[in-house]
Amino acid sequence: MKKKEFYPLVILILFSATLVSQTLKRSGIVEYDFYQNLGLQTKANCVLYFSEDRSTFVEGNFDMVKPVDNNTKVIDDRDLSKIKKQFLINIPEKQLFTIEEIDEEVFIAVEKFYEFKWKLLNETKKIGGFTCKKAVSEFRGRNYTAWFSEEIRVNFGPWKIHGLPGLILELKDDLQQIHIIAQNVSFVESNKIKEKLELPDNGKKITLKEYVELQQSIDDQMLKRAMSRLPKEMKVSSMSKASRKNKREVSYEWEK
Repeated sequence: MKKKEFYPLVILILFSATLVSQTLKRSGIVEYDFYQNLGLQTKANCVLYFSEDRSTFVEGNFDMVKPVDNNTKVIDDRDLSKIKKQFLINIPEKQLFTIEEIDEEVFIAVEKFYEFKWKLLNETKKIGGFTCKKAVSEFRGRNYTAWFSEEIRVNFGPWKIHGLPGLILELKDDLQQIHIIAQNVSFVESNKIKEKLELPDNGKKITLKEYVELQQSIDDQMLKRAMSRLPKEMKVSSMSKASRKNKREVSYEWEK
């Protein structure tokens, strides 16, 4: 091969390799540890599947990480290990979906894209080998700090959080009640996770407001049933009894 033919070939190979690398970094799987202190201190292992224009965050089993004292009775009789939710973000449709099975029926709560007002700060740190930048924003009554990496150029993150120019690898609220941090990031071709990014066929679509009201109704029924079984003098600790400040979402748009 002549030299003048060789150099363009090398350039083409390098360009193709770079293009493939960039493409792979726009789809993948992230494993997160999700810590919550909303009345009870719990932890779950969660997974985010993402492509260039959509993502699905799958919550794992929440287990208690700090036992309550002997004088406190936990009356939340929901099995935390069976409460699993998925949160799907679809950029082309500008919608977010919460998927949950309740009493053997799958519900899909549909809500509009939330417009985060992120403020970018001049701070960086490393998470899992990725250089991350700091940003802050409010979301439904909580103030969050997010660390995102522009090395992974997608707009997604854990739970419902999105809208930054890079993948969010850590998220924490200012009350230290919610803390989500990535433990592992792997890149795969988008067609290998395509099914993870699609809505279930058998789900019943409802509005976010209807979903919140459904959850409140379930909590009220559970609380009433559990309270009836307790001695009056017993101290009570209950996730269901907790006020709105002990919910992930403290306030909603229709309440303003």
